[in-house]
Amino acid sequence: MTNNELRNEVNEAYIAHIRAHREENRKGMAAMREDLLHSTLFNGERVISAPLGIPKVFSEEDIERFRYATETTHSICCKMIRHYIDDPAYRAAFPYSKECEQLILTDAGYESLLPMARFDIFYNEETGDYKFCEINTDGTSAMNEDYVLDKAYFHSPAHQAVIREYAFENFDLFTPWIETFLRLYDTWRDPRGLAPHTINIAITDFMDRGVVREFEEFARRFQKAGVFCQVVDARDMVYKDGLLYSPEGWVIDAIYRRAVTGDVLRRLDSCPDFLQAVKDGRVFLCGAFRSQVVHTKWTFLAMHLAETKRFLTEEESAFIDAHIPLTVDLSEDGITASSAGISKEDVLANKDAYIIKPYDDFGSVGVTAGVTVSQEEWASAVHAAYGTGFICQEYCTQYATTNIDLAEDGDFAPFINMSGLYCYDGKFTGVFSRQSPGGIIASHHNEKNLPTYVVTGRR
Repeated sequence: MTNNELRNEVNEAYIAHIRAHREENRKGMAAMREDLLHSTLFNGERVISAPLGIPKVFSEEDIERFRYATETTHSICCKMIRHYIDDPAYRAAFPYSKECEQLILTDAGYESLLPMARFDIFYNEETGDYKFCEINTDGTSAMNEDYVLDKAYFHSPAHQAVIREYAFENFDLFTPWIETFLRLYDTWRDPRGLAPHTINIAITDFMDRGVVREFEEFARRFQKAGVFCQVVDARDMVYKDGLLYSPEGWVIDAIYRRAVTGDVLRRLDSCPDFLQAVKDGRVFLCGAFRSQVVHTKWTFLAMHLAETKRFLTEEESAFIDAHIPLTVDLSEDGITASSAGISKEDVLANKDAYIIKPYDDFGSVGVTAGVTVSQEEWASAVHAAYGTGFICQEYCTQYATTNIDLAEDGDFAPFINMSGLYCYDGKFTGVFSRQSPGGIIASHHNEKNLPTYVVTGRR
């Protein structure tokens, strides 16, 4: 039996158990949702994850494909960041403001160009092929969702039955990041000349925007590793006499940045001390703002440019052609000298072929896929977005697998999949799995989040 046949057998085992014991599994799902209401996935208003009856199970062969995709993409991204920093002509291919460019070019004081990323792909389990959806760097999240959902699924009778018959492994998405962060801190060129002391870490975001309970889980993990860590709003830091301080007055040595660059740029005036300490090189920032080069949805357009292909290997160029959807500027001529545009008439006439997205936002804000809306709705979205900072991308058909929403007393149905491949300093670390019953997976709207497992054999 092949790896993939074993994976398919596991999925059929879940379906068979739920069909035979539907009421027991429905009660298990209700208990799971009650657990989640009292977990770190409850944000005070709602549970940010809505699970389904069948978790996501991959084969070891799937994981090897993910590892290759992750490490190849990381290599491409690092080369793009390096050339953006070193080559003013290459910078002209990106539509970043002067303020953004200045942040990107700030010397980070260490060599790693992309410490944290999550590469979201649409993966076809039958063929092994995949297309990319987007790249997340600063602000990469959802590690806590996989962790909490894994524990919650012990309420599922189907899950209990399956793990009695099959050997599963899951991913630790916390410990490898703690280890990566501390290893990179040890390479930082610290200019401060402080007497030896215990490192103090701040996990930083704008707390009205961030996933605070996930930050708190990371802080607990840092402290368990013997390192002091606290969650601090970027606006509350104080920079004085060459040192950055928390509101309570302790020196901040290192920052795990969860504030996405777009939010920082929109709030430059609200966090001057944080930014000045970074610009002066007086605090270790992980990741540095240079990750913005490959964080926006413009990245896929830039990957296809001749200016990018010239410094990649033949294998990397072929990888882009095979897996990165064709992307153009949603404007007549393209807003940079290198970028291609597309006529409004073409976009309007080929609704089902395209998806439009803003250059730099997250959580599916502003995203419209033609296949999910009427021609009238599509025309309205295109007219509103055209020439205003959007990209137009080929719509990639998403692979669907069978699942069931027992919480809504649904029946078995096809759900499209998105796999988020975590990359910690170039190494594949794990997967964040999402599904949706619709034609697009929209964060906090129709997405259903699942714990991810690797089946390694029968017990």
